[in-house]
Amino acid sequence: MDNTQSILINIVVWAEDIETASKLAADLTGSQNSSNEIWSGHHEGADLKAYIRYADGQINASPVGVTDVLVVQLSGSISSNVDTAKNYIDLRKGIPLKFVTSEEDLTEWASQYDSTFINLSEISSSQIRSRLVTSVKNLDKTLRTAFEQLDLNHNGFITADELLQASASLGHQLNQDEANSIVNALSNDGNISYDAFKRWWIMGRGDFNTFRKIVHIEMSVGNFIKKGSQAFNNYLEKLGNEAHSTTESSFQGRVNISPVHDFENGIGLSFDMSAGKDAENIYAYLPEYYRTSPVVYGLEIIVEEDSHAAMIVGVLDGLKSMASLVPQLAQVLEAGLKVNFRHIGRSVFIDISIGGLIANQIVSQLQNLNFESLNFWGVGNAQIFSGIKPIDILNSSLDELLEKVCNFKIVSHSEYSNVKLLISAIISGTVSSLENVVKPNIFNLLKVLGAIKLLEYEFRYDSGDLSSMIKELIGTSKYEEANSFLIHYQQTAASMIEQFKPMVDMFIEQWKEPLKMVNFDRIGLISSIPKAKIFLKTSLHLPGITAFLRENILS
Repeated sequence: MDNTQSILINIVVWAEDIETASKLAADLTGSQNSSNEIWSGHHEGADLKAYIRYADGQINASPVGVTDVLVVQLSGSISSNVDTAKNYIDLRKGIPLKFVTSEEDLTEWASQYDSTFINLSEISSSQIRSRLVTSVKNLDKTLRTAFEQLDLNHNGFITADELLQASASLGHQLNQDEANSIVNALSNDGNISYDAFKRWWIMGRGDFNTFRKIVHIEMSVGNFIKKGSQAFNNYLEKLGNEAHSTTESSFQGRVNISPVHDFENGIGLSFDMSAGKDAENIYAYLPEYYRTSPVVYGLEIIVEEDSHAAMIVGVLDGLKSMASLVPQLAQVLEAGLKVNFRHIGRSVFIDISIGGLIANQIVSQLQNLNFESLNFWGVGNAQIFSGIKPIDILNSSLDELLEKVCNFKIVSHSEYSNVKLLISAIISGTVSSLENVVKPNIFNLLKVLGAIKLLEYEFRYDSGDLSSMIKELIGTSKYEEANSFLIHYQQTAASMIEQFKPMVDMFIEQWKEPLKMVNFDRIGLISSIPKAKIFLKTSLHLPGITAFLRENILS
């Protein structure tokens, strides 16, 4: 990239009070005045914009695009705001450049959170501004190189087809659904722009499995990644080494079951599981409670625009404050249930972690399980899609529904090490009581499967034949009963929607605008057990549900 080309650098400043935050924003941008709570400046070919946050309040102005730099101010190590500052940094791990500033030397404290300490007396110097600009430009140059290698026709966008071509030429096992998943994560129209690519690459480690797939492709393109930010480069180097490493106990498998004729995806589920070292990689880029809590559950919702994510988090924070005033809920929170909100690009995460008395009870139960003996690591993913959409359930005949249900496909892929050891551990712990009832041959077969290093299976079926077979199995009379029930259900559902719509309108009136920002077509569920080093993400796909809700409920 031409260094004379002006780039935008977004800086978020968090301080203990609004006055300090404002002064730091002015110092970092070289600006004397703010416009709409945004400080603007120019330095060495970069447009600098600073946005402030402070301990006991919130400023509405938010960066457009990614936050490139985070600066956190503390008066000292015994400040009453230390925990608040720690949590603020921890929820923003994706920001590539993080700095802590204070009159006290907090170098050691800052390093715990992948941050660099700068003495408060130096923060206003032009050398600091030059340092920020140079670091951000280097990272931007690195990302543009990566983007251009994947943009095969050089039109300024990356498509699913280009990801497939790149992965095929590099021997990476990426299928159409995975390519579509990546593109849908980065764009609304199937064309990934550079800005969207940069935003997701920097912040997208919350969706680690998709992030890794595209990194594996990029790492194989001539190993062209150069030094950007040190933390970013170290991560790519580590991931690249793991992408090309093999062990004697490694296992790869792929299973594809699909109809002869492809179809447009309807209701579906996607599963991504990581274990061992791969799970640890995920935890390294997630907030601290993902490592310290015995279990963590998360809900991911998608919003239409990046700018909506911060707004939704603000709404959720307000609801959380209101909920804490309810005595019953307050007791649950005091017992150890913790709820945090964060956002990455268009994804808003609601994380529920466990602490206090509840955590102690869970830990005591987990101690009975010997997770260390499993000693396996790797990733696995599976996708199950049908041809039926949610709206079809309300307006399609039974024949049409059966036809769409029979259009289904299952795509799975796994890369694990020590699978043989995993199978042995499972068998030794669970089958001893069954060996007297089930023939031992089954367990021998399981042990053999555990030693297999490569499994490939492809099966295609005729959905029309499957539909006919199901009808025959059900029988004519039962099928007609089912059809009558479906018609009754559809009529009842339509009546209930009309009947309860005024009541629903009253209940959600004040939440209508935030709800209109949410895309309900995909909802993610996260389950995490750090002690077992297991991280599971399940995505529920409901195409068309957003349009239905906006037309019938939110209009």
